[in-house]
Amino acid sequence: MDLSDAELLDRLRVLINGHETAPEQKAVLGLVEEPEFSLGDAFDRFWDYIKDEWTLLSRDQQRVKRNIYLKAIRNFEEAIGPLSFHKVERGHAVRFRSWWVDRVQAKGLKPYTANREINSLRRMYSVNFDIVGLSKTNPFSGVRLKEVAEVSRIPFETEQIQTILRPIAMPKLDDSFKLLIRLLVNTGMRPVEAIGLELGDVILDHDVPHVHVRKNSVRGLKTDHSERLLPLLGVSMQAAEELIAASGWGKRLGKNMYATSVINRNLRDSGIVTDKRQSLYSLRHWFQDQLTKRDVVDRAQAQLMGHKFQRPKYGYGKDLAELRDIIAPFAIEAP
Repeated sequence: MDLSDAELLDRLRVLINGHETAPEQKAVLGLVEEPEFSLGDAFDRFWDYIKDEWTLLSRDQQRVKRNIYLKAIRNFEEAIGPLSFHKVERGHAVRFRSWWVDRVQAKGLKPYTANREINSLRRMYSVNFDIVGLSKTNPFSGVRLKEVAEVSRIPFETEQIQTILRPIAMPKLDDSFKLLIRLLVNTGMRPVEAIGLELGDVILDHDVPHVHVRKNSVRGLKTDHSERLLPLLGVSMQAAEELIAASGWGKRLGKNMYATSVINRNLRDSGIVTDKRQSLYSLRHWFQDQLTKRDVVDRAQAQLMGHKFQRPKYGYGKDLAELRDIIAPFAIEAP
């Protein structure tokens, strides 16, 4: 460590006036190497700092978010080798980008996959620099791969949904996932909202049976506007009754990523879904489509979908009976 004369004199005064041990004396004089600060250490500090972000997520979402960063670190160390946090330079980031370019081409992956890891490392570095007040160029800035425009999701056709709901449509799909599909159909919920419902969120002993989408012990909400009351009709009412009878989701509670993956695979394997633009989320797009086709006013659409209403909001909007009457004309019944 290089010390100026003034810094050296200050440290000598500490030694003269103190009672330091031999190792402590070496440290004061700058004769001890600074401990290595690994990428893992940097992640731990970063993760603790952004605690306000991930505490709003479900446990499943927290696990997925955390693993994205940890996987980026593992791949970086596989491509470049183990390096301490402060020894990673621009050249290493460029080499990591090249490693990903080759991998994307060889395995037919999407550039988005590479960019997600590069962005994760970039943000981890940025936050760590901010924590200690370090003004330094982020080694991972500006090394993203070029992406092509993502194909937008499209809604299911009503006939497709009716096929999906047939008991024999997907024989290998677990009954709890079939229940999830039915719960989504006439409510327009996001899958993470539906599989995160606790028993207290499903209110059947009401003039208008409904679910209360709200933050609970399992998961947070995407936005403040996501909290809402949704009437239960048709197959979704039937699914809610079965959910209550089963005492809730059990081991499936909050497992959105797993449920979505399994259902999408079964939808493709069954031949019901052949268009890459369709997935389980297309149920939500179908619900939105039904509202639009019927010229439901924007505020009511936003209320049902959990979207932000762009104009100034006055009052509470539609009550449950009015929302039920909006959905009733297109609600799908059990086959």
